[in-house]
Amino acid sequence: MWPFTRKTPETRSMTLDEFLSLAGMANTKSGEHVSPFTAEGLPAVMNAVTVISEAVASMPCYLYRVQHQNGKESREWLSDHPVDYLLNECPNDCQT
Repeated sequence: MWPFTRKTPETRSMTLDEFLSLAGMANTKSGEHVSPFTAEGLPAVMNAVTVISEAVASMPCYLYRVQHQNGKESREWLSDHPVDYLLNECPNDCQT
């Protein structure tokens, strides 16, 4: 069916920010080009990334079994499951 076939997805070789940088145009009102890579070079941004990633890494990862009964959702913590042990205690002999 010719008119109803799907078009192939468009692929681009560069992002909009990369194009603006190549064209010499800034992506901010100050005139400076800012990308994720240049932002990570700033101590304030790097410290913010470090604080957020360390906070997420310190959170426990619990394993639950979700059950739906009579339109209600209940969760049961699977503390004795082998995967829970791998995630929270010791993934292998070399790591803690």
